[in-house]
Amino acid sequence: MKKSASENFLMLINLECSQGCPDCIYAKILGKGHMSITRIKDQIAPHITHFHHIDVSGGEPTEHPDFWKVIEILAARTPKYLRVITNGLSFSDDLSKANKFVSRLEKAASATGTPISFAVAADDMHASNLKGKAKEMKERVKVLLEAFKNKQNVGLYFCCGLRGAQTKQTLSAKYNIPKDKIVSFKWKKGKHKQYGTVKRLVITPNGHVYPTEAALVKGEPMGRIKSRSSLKHIARRL
Repeated sequence: MKKSASENFLMLINLECSQGCPDCIYAKILGKGHMSITRIKDQIAPHITHFHHIDVSGGEPTEHPDFWKVIEILAARTPKYLRVITNGLSFSDDLSKANKFVSRLEKAASATGTPISFAVAADDMHASNLKGKAKEMKERVKVLLEAFKNKQNVGLYFCCGLRGAQTKQTLSAKYNIPKDKIVSFKWKKGKHKQYGTVKRLVITPNGHVYPTEAALVKGEPMGRIKSRSSLKHIARRL
């Protein structure tokens, strides 16, 4: 397989998300269903060494019934690093729970030699769906920063959507997030600039492959993974 024109690709390993943000760009496709371990292991993992890194998301990826197995399989094959895009709800409400989660993550990274980073959503949209709103978001941020502190081969940053006149600085102050831990983008009418036409494959649980996230939202797949060699042939078309 030739080197793909895409540096990375995004795997939506499941469609379930308990947070249910109304402005989620994936709102139209969320529901039930997750990517099988067989598909990941036999049809996707053999080809990911040709990409720079892999993004894992959903839905909420930590709600996948075999989340840790997915991480182990992908980390063993990813050339540079593995990134998990998450709302962090399943492990950020309690420090002991967060410590156990991060320790298991660190073990997976050490065993495979692949760095694993977590991009946790922490902005007004995600805070609005929490029972404690902004106060609870600040507490969750504090827990996560403590749990990830001084860890080896695992990283943490916060993915934040800015609304209106909001800036990286004001969001940092609102939720006590260190500015060097923030990756921000502008929200506009339910969409944001991060989802453009950049060529990177997006794979959904049912095996459909999209050339960009914009194509995913429009429902315009470029193919479907049906066999061990499908991803190889689809990637060559980028």
